[in-house]
Amino acid sequence: MSEELRGSLNHPNAGRLSLAPSRTGDLHLLAARCKGCELCVWVCPVRSLVLGRQRNRRGYRLPELRDLCIHCGECQAICPELALIVTPSGVAFSRFIREEETR
Repeated sequence: MSEELRGSLNHPNAGRLSLAPSRTGDLHLLAARCKGCELCVWVCPVRSLVLGRQRNRRGYRLPELRDLCIHCGECQAICPELALIVTPSGVAFSRFIREEETR
């Protein structure tokens, strides 16, 4: 792990684990915002995110979600680009998608 990444894990939200995470929800990635920093990968308490092979338009590798997600919101809390959003199951996400498409 790089020194920069190790230092970033000292972020106030790093290591903060919700004691009663919602086990139903959806994790949304706004791919255009992601810079492939891997903070979400390293902060995930159940290791449900991995850095994948897919890249966004700017060439950054994107995180991929495995089926283990507990929707605790740690990835959302640490993302400096606000590229990850956790919503309860069934909550409309179309507003965020429309905003992202206009950037």
